[in-house]
Formats: sequence, C-alpha cells, structure tokens
Amino acid sequence: LRHDFRSDEDGLRMEGRLEEDTLERRMLRGIYQFNRAGLGAGRRTLREELHRQGCPVTETAVRDGIERLSRKGLITVSRGRRGIELTEAGRRFLMGEW
Repeated sequence: LRHDFRSDEDGLRMEGRLEEDTLERRMLRGIYQFNRAGLGAGRRTLREELHRQGCPVTETAVRDGIERLSRKGLITVSRGRRGIELTEAGRRFLMGEW
C-alpha cells in the first residue's frame, strides 16, 4: 500500500498558512503522545495540545486534518473515550519508515 502525501488532490498545502503536511505531522505526533499515555485524543484536546506547542490552529483545521489523515489510513476515529488512534501505517509514517 502506497500513498502520495504531496498530492495536489489531497490539498496538502495552504497559501499563506502553515503547510498542512507540517500540521498533519504535528497532529500525528500529538495523537501518538496521547495514545502512548493511554489517553484518548479528541479534536479539542488535540487542538489544545497544538496551541501549547505554539501552533495556533482552528478546530476546523484540526477537523479537516483528522479527515485527511483518516482517508490516508494513518489514524482511526472512534466516538467516545477511545477517540483518535494511530494505525500501524500511521506509526510507520511517523517514525520515518514509510
């Protein structure tokens, strides 16, 4: 299974804003940290974590990023306490093994 993470059809760049591929990597790292701590990552908690890391981002941008990461098979999204979890492909991508 192969993905082109720089594809124009995925819209990985936003003019005049933080590039979405950079935002997606930050989101993946945040999700990884929440998962490692045994905590569910949600849209709001992820946004708060990104803000703490000096990455001011809207909840809409986080929601859109979650949708893209899910389509790429890098995360799974569940309702409730489980929240967002990295898939094995997401872990490999994050660790540079993709």
